[in-house]
Amino acid sequence: MYSEVIGIYVNNNTITFNESGQLGNSEIIWKKNQLKSLKFNQELLENELEKDDIKEAEKNELETILSSKQCYSYHSLEFINWIRKMTSILDNNDCITLFLRTGHPLKTLLAYKKLEHTSMLSFFTPRIDEEEDFDDDDEEQEEELRFGANLI
Repeated sequence: MYSEVIGIYVNNNTITFNESGQLGNSEIIWKKNQLKSLKFNQELLENELEKDDIKEAEKNELETILSSKQCYSYHSLEFINWIRKMTSILDNNDCITLFLRTGHPLKTLLAYKKLEHTSMLSFFTPRIDEEEDFDDDDEEQEEELRFGANLI
């Protein structure tokens, strides 16, 4: 373990879990062919672009995400460990679905088929990127956090 914060980066072909700290770096990359499904929800972002009240900064951010088809989020290692513990009873036919959107909580859906198709939905709050300087009174910066893409 190198950090208390895990970065999750998603593009059309991979999902990467990354941590870095004073002692070193660690990275786990899952390729699309190693996953049941990896999707980028372009329609969600396009709908945001069509809104009448969209600010220029928001529009630029959305266009950047749409063109790069990438999103990211940072989460506490403690939260990621909770997900790991919840998946410990998954069977080979069971599935965990992650919904990732930049600046939003990480949504996890665990489907347990062997438990009579029981499912568990959880939300894990994101950590703010330490490199970004946020001011509580600056609405424009807060608005920029709400964009991203879903990972399904």
